[in-house]
Amino acid sequence: MHSCKIVLLMRESESGNILYNYLKRYFEIEAVVFEKPPCAREILSRRIKRLGMARVTGQILFSLFAIVLKRLSRDRVEEIITEYSLEPSDIDGVNIYRVESANDMKSIELFGSIDADMVIIHGSRILSKEFIDAVKSPILNIHAGITPAYRGVHGAYWALANEDPDNCGVSVHLVDSGIDTGAVLYQSVIVPDKRDNLFTYPTLQLAVALPLLKRAIRDICEGRAKSFSPLLPSKLWYHPTIIEYLMNFFLKGVK
Repeated sequence: MHSCKIVLLMRESESGNILYNYLKRYFEIEAVVFEKPPCAREILSRRIKRLGMARVTGQILFSLFAIVLKRLSRDRVEEIITEYSLEPSDIDGVNIYRVESANDMKSIELFGSIDADMVIIHGSRILSKEFIDAVKSPILNIHAGITPAYRGVHGAYWALANEDPDNCGVSVHLVDSGIDTGAVLYQSVIVPDKRDNLFTYPTLQLAVALPLLKRAIRDICEGRAKSFSPLLPSKLWYHPTIIEYLMNFFLKGVK
């Protein structure tokens, strides 16, 4: 086991369990901090301000359809978990803390008190400058997309919808106060097949990204990490509307 000590900041999820169980094979996990998800009303309000009512209505309609699609995707997710020997069992044997938001003072003080060489985030809110400044150790993230071309959500889906398979993948990057704008350490593509869709891409992306994350952690702890800036246009992507999803499915076969 590597001597590098890690703190995980994430929301409670199966993918978070997979991340924890993978990393604990190789590193000392000092603590896991669970962040409470923002309430639906808060999310909806922010989206309407950013995207407008019409687009958000289309996203809501897609989310209703997606409930069924997600259920139908479960067998394929289980196949990926088995194929890559991922471990989704519950987190145990480690100090666990819970915070309302990573960006509140309680959380910032907590991270200041934990002795760790690195913070790994997974599904947390966008971190504030105050949080990042308070955490003296590097902060890493697995982003489910090739940055900066596919920042935001559903990076693999949008790459395929744009007929851009060379940029359908994942990025391991350092975290700054932007949205997936930090310096990139490693990237890799994924190769989905006809069984995959918007709800199975993330598990496939996580499976491919975990060895890259392990390499990035070791690079940083051993003082040999090198970041790079991909020569790609920068764009922030959001959830598809029902119309976008149906058009991409029928015209391009992208699920």
